[in-house]
Amino acid sequence: MAGVMLWTGVVLAEGNEATGEVERLKGQVDCLTDSLAAAKAELDALRAKWDRAEFTAAGDGVSRDGTVAGEDEFSVLDVNEGLGMAVVEGGRKQGLRPGMQLAAMRGGKLVARLRLVDVRAGIAGAVVSRAGREFPMAGDRVVLAAAAKE
Repeated sequence: MAGVMLWTGVVLAEGNEATGEVERLKGQVDCLTDSLAAAKAELDALRAKWDRAEFTAAGDGVSRDGTVAGEDEFSVLDVNEGLGMAVVEGGRKQGLRPGMQLAAMRGGKLVARLRLVDVRAGIAGAVVSRAGREFPMAGDRVVLAAAAKE
């Protein structure tokens, strides 16, 4: 009987070590995912700026990937975390169109990716398509991002 209890104790100890290792690896994956998302948002913003500079001379102010020439920063007015939606200050008058990709930033860090679904004259509704550990909040800075090429 003592052998069975010892064996059970060894199995449980190994299970606890494995669980701890899984949690450590999950933390590393979360950290790497956040870093990759921030780098992708920065790359998307640079692509959008490049396209605006390249296509502003075309006259319509909108590049081939749907980014807007000129005004490229907006802000989050309101969010509904339950619905996974955000309201963005900016609309058709600022060149926003349904389907455009945006990045919600807080203090230079990517918080979430947004996709515009309803655009009106001065306001737009967006689906939060990828949120990290935090959800966008009112006041977060929103920048244009190139269409996802994943």
